Amino acid sequence: MGVLLCFASCTNSSSNTPQTNSLQYASGFSVIRGKNFTLICVLDPWKNAHQNFEFLLTDDAKMQLKGHEQAVHLPSKLKRIIALSTTHVAMLSALGESDKLCAVSNPEFIFDQKVQAGIASRKIQSAGSDANLDYERIAALKPDLVLAYGVDKSFLASYNKLQSMHIAVMPIGEYMEDTPLGQAEWIKCFGALTHKESLADSIFNQVCKEYNATLQLVPKKSFPKTICNAPWKGVWYVPGGLGFTSTFIKQAGGAYPWSELKEKGSLSLSFEDVYAKSYDAEFWINPGAAQSVHELIQIDARLATLPCVKKGNLYTNDARKTVAGGNDFWESGIVYPQRMLKDLVAILHPDALPAYHFYYYRKLPSE
Repeated sequence: MGVLLCFASCTNSSSNTPQTNSLQYASGFSVIRGKNFTLICVLDPWKNAHQNFEFLLTDDAKMQLKGHEQAVHLPSKLKRIIALSTTHVAMLSALGESDKLCAVSNPEFIFDQKVQAGIASRKIQSAGSDANLDYERIAALKPDLVLAYGVDKSFLASYNKLQSMHIAVMPIGEYMEDTPLGQAEWIKCFGALTHKESLADSIFNQVCKEYNATLQLVPKKSFPKTICNAPWKGVWYVPGGLGFTSTFIKQAGGAYPWSELKEKGSLSLSFEDVYAKSYDAEFWINPGAAQSVHELIQIDARLATLPCVKKGNLYTNDARKTVAGGNDFWESGIVYPQRMLKDLVAILHPDALPAYHFYYYRKLPSE
């Protein structure tokens, strides 16, 4: 209310009072639209960031909003955007705005076919890699905005460098949201950036409708134990109880062995610790890079004794993957989490979705 009152003092009539875009699940951003501006606030975009970033989209270069004088000015209509994450590409693509892309990072890992065509024709350039951005090329492309992300305060080094080059950078923190629908709701942020608010609302409402309808199909009594990931050099990284994958397992009607650990990030466990909790696991999803059950048990012969391995109940999320390794699960899956949920419900409770065809997942072959 305080923000709106400050804005109200900048307007000429009550009919011009800015409106805040209502959010159902996301907490990492806010959007306030006025008569001739849009203010986007990105809140704590990485763990312990304790920092907010504000962006004012307007054609009035001199406009300042009381209490938001430090907001980065952006043109009201963005024409050239650089995306440093595949999720940014997916959000823009869902809104029909991928034509605004002039560069992406790690272009070989993009799944979207239209964007891949733009990369092949060099309409869309490479901005380098996450760890080694091509600052010279980014500057030459003269983007209106760089969409970035940070995992810790080290992000500020590249942020400050781009800012010193007079290039606007917006950190996107959708991955920090607690729920899949919270992540998906970030499409409203992209809708505000591209003047596609109505379309963004429509897409998200449909996602919610399908997601919640799928939840109703999940049996309330049977919860098969489900494990994920795979050991690597004696270490098995598993998501904490509040992690992305563990949340999906629980919502799809599975029992996750580490659900009691209220952690978002990955847990670094020994092979023995995970194996001890997995002796009766009925399903195994996302088993690393293994392309067959045979390849997986080469890691450790003891894996062959697990019930899920004996029954062949192993599923990997690379059904939509490019030759170079671009995986649509981590691209459009963030925009359309109901597809992920349906896949997992069909895996754990096949009777709930008879005749269903997997979208992101496939059964791991034996050989």
